Amino acid sequence: MTFNTYGVVVKYQQFRDFDRIYTVYTQDFGKLPLLARGSNKIKSKLAGHLEPGCLSYLMIAQGRGLEVLAQARTHQSFCRVRENPEKWLAVQVALESLDVLTFPSDRELNLFDLLVNLLNRFIQTESRTDIKSLIYYYLLWMLIHLGHAPEMRHEVILRDLLVADLVEDDIIVSREAQELIAGYLARALDERRINSWQEWILPESNQKIA
Repeated sequence: MTFNTYGVVVKYQQFRDFDRIYTVYTQDFGKLPLLARGSNKIKSKLAGHLEPGCLSYLMIAQGRGLEVLAQARTHQSFCRVRENPEKWLAVQVALESLDVLTFPSDRELNLFDLLVNLLNRFIQTESRTDIKSLIYYYLLWMLIHLGHAPEMRHEVILRDLLVADLVEDDIIVSREAQELIAGYLARALDERRINSWQEWILPESNQKIA
């Protein structure tokens, strides 16, 4: 039995000599670990469609253990984002935080749309300030979709972000809002780490959230 879906590649790891296990956040099934046979070979055609941060159309087959990635076709490569170091670092934060805070087969489908919209906004964004604002907006809404909604006492500070549209609106995140979001993220991580955490994107929060 096979099924098709779109997915954003989160990461991969080598499996045995010539295979890889990809973590993909899919449109229809949430986060999935997928076995891609032969994708670690130098001449693999499949691997070119499965770069982290790439949106691909996938054919997936049921396997005995892991589901098997049978085919992949790049839908959006986001190469302009990948070529900009600051944008790409922000994408790594987005992907890694999503990976750390979700579990296989979590079906919070709003997260797929949020991630794809973020990647598309990065194509249009050039300033460092705007890149930071977009990643904070993404982190806030990722936390909300995962059940970590902000407390009412903080809604005044976050009000503009709670009503803003990532596709259409200018996203501006104040320093105070940045610290709050970083604090909520730290609480959700519960001592887990995001290795791509960098000070210019995510300063240590001075806001202690009990």
